[in-house]
Amino acid sequence: MNYENFAADYDKLIYDIDYKKIVEFINKKIKENNINGINLMEIGSGTGNITSLLDGYNIIAVEKSEEMILIAREKFSFNRNIRFINSDITNLEIARKFDIVISVLDVFNYITDIEELKKSIKNIYSHMEEGSILIFDINSEYKIKEFIGNNIFTDEIEDTLYIWQGEYDDNSRINNYKMTFFRELENGLYERYDEDHFEKAYSVEEISKILSEVGFINIETFDDYSDKKIDDKTMRVTFVAIKE
Repeated sequence: MNYENFAADYDKLIYDIDYKKIVEFINKKIKENNINGINLMEIGSGTGNITSLLDGYNIIAVEKSEEMILIAREKFSFNRNIRFINSDITNLEIARKFDIVISVLDVFNYITDIEELKKSIKNIYSHMEEGSILIFDINSEYKIKEFIGNNIFTDEIEDTLYIWQGEYDDNSRINNYKMTFFRELENGLYERYDEDHFEKAYSVEEISKILSEVGFINIETFDDYSDKKIDDKTMRVTFVAIKE
């Protein structure tokens, strides 16, 4: 996964994400589960769009992409309650534990090896206090296999046109998102760049089993960031789990 060019266009290309709704759901589940601590770790924080709406927490924001981290740090250079760490979650080591861990917008789908996913979730668990809460989402099997699948999507926002083509492999259950961007330059010409992103289609049962085996309890699933139950057409599955 390469964000070298994409990071600069990321914020304007995800205009359809309702960040406020996501944070409202997170805050609601924290309150419902009587989580009183304020130490929060955000995994896959990107350019900080969720981070910017998290109020009242001491935040460690973990992001694998150096380019994303640079943009986020510029946004929050004034905020002393946010620390950014450039790392992937599998190998992350922080000498502290958290009351809340969140990860939004299919970060775990990008971990395409199930053993690496198990290792990542175990590592998250080891960084959590007893009685703490984990909230994250995945793109559903239906979305990756059927909705995106081998389809082509195009869009044009401001000075950027992009073409997004899915190539799904039934054996590996991995979708290769082939993304081509055309960015208008000041002289009126267009600069082209290409990126390949890979996401694996995990079932709800697979993720729930891993969470349970690691030691999480009270595992719940929701349709996107709402209280609706998931069904066979759910596009984004949100998990909420507690460390015993």
